[in-house]
Amino acid sequence: MARPKRTKGGVRSKNQSDVSGEPPIVGIVMPMLELGAIEAADTTALEAFRQFEDLWHHRKATRDDFFNLVKLLCHVGCSTEAEYLLRTNLLLVSEDEQSLYEDKDRLALYLELFGTAKQEELAVAIAAFTKQFCAQLRSKAGASFFVGYNTEPRCDDLEKYGLRNELCAVHFEYDHKDYIEAQVWSLTAEDQLIFLRWINGRWEIIGTGYSCQVY
Repeated sequence: MARPKRTKGGVRSKNQSDVSGEPPIVGIVMPMLELGAIEAADTTALEAFRQFEDLWHHRKATRDDFFNLVKLLCHVGCSTEAEYLLRTNLLLVSEDEQSLYEDKDRLALYLELFGTAKQEELAVAIAAFTKQFCAQLRSKAGASFFVGYNTEPRCDDLEKYGLRNELCAVHFEYDHKDYIEAQVWSLTAEDQLIFLRWINGRWEIIGTGYSCQVY
């Protein structure tokens, strides 16, 4: 039997069977994309996105479907949306749900299409954190754009949050389209939690945990 034809853009409709027997893709999240920009670039690309979304909702989307959609978005000039879609899907949850691991195939496609600019941007932000908050980082966990460390920040700015000279965890996330955020919390008093954002080359404290005491 001949392989069924794919719709323009390489995404199957939900009524088409996958004769390859490829299992459904797992661990996919759907970030908020600029659908207007996709439609303006190519209406068939928006149609392909909607088809993939439908397959995803029915748990029928495969890895090929996902990769083909990312490549199509790049091809029609929507690299920003394609990069964000793939970046938010580089990590998977382990079977015991206790850790995250990097999907090698997705990372390979990411590097092929988008290079390392975003990784370098995150690395710069993390290095700046260590200097700004006098915080040596250790015990790295995570990968790609979601990484965490233990630290004991010595910056006076954190005194009022009860975090200065305390054993803390810091988690860096590049899961927004165009900015990096971090969370810092005490490992001895977990209510002491602050949220930060990387803005114009500097970390800014943008909020605290609900029960965080500010002295």
